Amino acid sequence: MTTAILREYVFLADKELPALPSRVELPTIRKGLRKKSLPDLALLPDEHEYEKVGFFRKQTVKHQFRFHWKAFRSDDKEYFFGELCLDPQRELDRLEFGWMIANFAALDGGRYLSQLRPISYEDNHQNQFNRQYNQRAKHFLSIVAVWRHWAVVPAGHMKFS
Repeated sequence: MTTAILREYVFLADKELPALPSRVELPTIRKGLRKKSLPDLALLPDEHEYEKVGFFRKQTVKHQFRFHWKAFRSDDKEYFFGELCLDPQRELDRLEFGWMIANFAALDGGRYLSQLRPISYEDNHQNQFNRQYNQRAKHFLSIVAVWRHWAVVPAGHMKFS
């Protein structure tokens, strides 16, 4: 992926976050998805909020993570992470929560990358800047991909190692 494509994707994240898939679209999206590891919850802050996206709060209750969130134009919800992963009746809640976290990562990435500035405009420095930019952009894109994958897979279709 080129630097220009990464910049375009991340900067568009501010303006056009992907819409939450409908229940009808899920079977098409799920075709061919492989099992992947769970998202790393230790990387999530205890709470986070973006206007017009939503907010969440992470709590530890008896060695389990419990999430309270409210996505934009949705009701308050609160579930344990294990419930979201395993309970088929919570698939739409997992979709909403995972999609919201992925949107947070896209917005955070766009904000972070927009603050990076090249040291100088000499070719060597520009190449170094492009490498650093690409590494950081790929980091944020991988976080977005992990959470979107977790959001759309069927309950239990994850690696629990």
